[in-house]
Amino acid sequence: MAPFFAKHYRCAAPSWSGMGGSDRRERYSFDLFLQEAMTVAEKTGLFAGPAKPVFIGHSFGGFPILEAAARHGERLGGVITVDTPIFSPERSRERRNKGAAWEMRPHKIYPTLEAALQRFRLVPAQPCENLFIADFIARTSLAQVQTPEGSGWTWRFDPFLWRDYEWEDPAPALSAPKCPLSILLGARSTLMQAGDIERMRRIPPPGTPIVEIPEAYHHVPIDQPLALVAAIRAVLAGWASASASGVNTPMNRGFA
Repeated sequence: MAPFFAKHYRCAAPSWSGMGGSDRRERYSFDLFLQEAMTVAEKTGLFAGPAKPVFIGHSFGGFPILEAAARHGERLGGVITVDTPIFSPERSRERRNKGAAWEMRPHKIYPTLEAALQRFRLVPAQPCENLFIADFIARTSLAQVQTPEGSGWTWRFDPFLWRDYEWEDPAPALSAPKCPLSILLGARSTLMQAGDIERMRRIPPPGTPIVEIPEAYHHVPIDQPLALVAAIRAVLAGWASASASGVNTPMNRGFA
């Protein structure tokens, strides 16, 4: 989606460590991913521009940027999360206990790119009409490797990432952002239950925009990319308008 914003913004798309484009680590944590987000913004010159950078994160990517809003929000123009799940401690434990039963093992190596692409799946499972986007993601999620039998293809992400990740509750960061915050949700997403969403709506500061993207499941950038672009543009325009008018609302919190 970056081309839709590149005319007016400098766009930087990081690959978190262990996620495929970057190397793997022995351990992962909130603090580590927060540091990565801030470092990418520093190294790409986003803090040197005339306007403060806006961080946008989908799903897990929303956790580090929520922490950035809570700890370093005075340096940010805003934070936008896209279907980032905020679970209660009880629901989080329940999900982790279920996850503990999954067998974690090294990735399978497929003999051909086509064989690997046939195994690509969205998690959680959902319908997907924009297959060309899913195909692009699948192709950029694979790497060619050498085996004793010859070359093959395997997934780039760390298969043990979640085993080695130090989980923390994102709710405290969600409740105390030091910059504008907006929450976008997939209207058809099944990641959070109704009780999770109701609880999540009570956590952010009053007036925080919470917008559902129609016809979108959890993978909003795949399901409804143009609607997501329009929603992000609307949020950014609202923040700019509130900042220019000097109105003291949650939408312009953190602006000078």
